[in-house]
Amino acid sequence: MISRTIKFLVIPGSLLDEIQKVSAASIEFSRNWIAEDFDNAGTISQEAFVLLEHIQGELMRHRDTMKSGSAYSASRFKAALDVEVGDLLEPATPANKLEFQGLSLGHGAMPVGMTFTKLTLEKALNKLKHRDTNLVNFTVSDDGDHTLFIFTKAGMGCPDSLSSFNVRKFCDSCKAAADVIR
Repeated sequence: MISRTIKFLVIPGSLLDEIQKVSAASIEFSRNWIAEDFDNAGTISQEAFVLLEHIQGELMRHRDTMKSGSAYSASRFKAALDVEVGDLLEPATPANKLEFQGLSLGHGAMPVGMTFTKLTLEKALNKLKHRDTNLVNFTVSDDGDHTLFIFTKAGMGCPDSLSSFNVRKFCDSCKAAADVIR
């Protein structure tokens, strides 16, 4: 008999369920981080990013499908994707990247003294998709407020960028977009 590893296909749940799971994971991650249970916080983070990737894929796939029609520009879904969820520094300079790389885990920050543009939900979803997985950081405030910072390398006509968003606000905006397409 041949021994081999069996891999199960994980079928994602509903989009709204996944958004709720990310929101709950953010709260649990923050609790664990504040309690200095870094191993458990790391596990929660990994699980949340799997869900985030699926959420991103579903919302952007729906956007791409709708863009082929003439009604997209005036749609409620486009309006939901245009909601501001955070800050964007684009382009990010090599100095910005070095500064960001030097920040310790849990001490993510946007560069001081820079001018930021609004980070819409659509842009945040794209930044998540194209993020440099080695250049993601966060902050957790004493009251558990969780902010994510993402460095995205240049590509597809876009320069390097650095973005930040509050995870709760991001999840609320994803839910509003998902509600439109239900």
